[in-house]
Amino acid sequence: MRALLAGGALAAIATAMVYSAPPASVPRMEQGAFYVRLVEHRDGGERTSHWARRGDGWLAHTTSKESRELISGTGTVIIVSDPVKARSTFDRVSRGLSPFASPASNCAQVDGGRPTRGQPAGETSIEGQRVVMFQELRNPRVRWTDWAAPELGCLVLQSTGEIRKSPDEPWRLAVYLKTEAVESGTYPNWMFSLPPDYREMSPGQVVSLITNGRGESSDALRSVDASYYANPARMNDASRQQTEK
Repeated sequence: MRALLAGGALAAIATAMVYSAPPASVPRMEQGAFYVRLVEHRDGGERTSHWARRGDGWLAHTTSKESRELISGTGTVIIVSDPVKARSTFDRVSRGLSPFASPASNCAQVDGGRPTRGQPAGETSIEGQRVVMFQELRNPRVRWTDWAAPELGCLVLQSTGEIRKSPDEPWRLAVYLKTEAVESGTYPNWMFSLPPDYREMSPGQVVSLITNGRGESSDALRSVDASYYANPARMNDASRQQTEK
């Protein structure tokens, strides 16, 4: 649920990029589709995040017009990196981007039936969407609150991270994620763009190219790299075979 704030495979690549507004495009209208724009406020700055779902169930997420992550309903992930004309195909891993719970459980369970982090604390609405509030006291000094929308696949439309130095002090807001717009039945084409001439590369290779070899490795990056190299879709990809000749 907190991958929006903590980051994942996409965040490792997008860190090296300048966040900016996405290019304009003609939206598509499909049943079951949606587009959501959120803004995260942290450390005096802000970052815009875009989420979309197509009618066929594919999801897309980005914080930059130059890199985006596509997620299938069966767990396949494709990271698209426009600056180096590359894509990385792998299976979703535990440290990857996975913010969705189970709409059937009213967002109280994640995939596999495990309970969502945090306790249900009521319902309200955000931008016309019904949301379920979950609150978690991580320790006496850190408290997280999420508002998840069941009709949007349990996407978190609002989230707060609060801190305090001691249990007898008032909470202070440290992180705030807020929804700017929700559009139902539509999505922007640019978020799902996958040019056929893009090369298959590991996420680690993409980070190295974008940062001119200065990108630092991490447990998350090593985890998605391992999944990438074991992925059958990558092994059968014609562009990869051409690249390795």
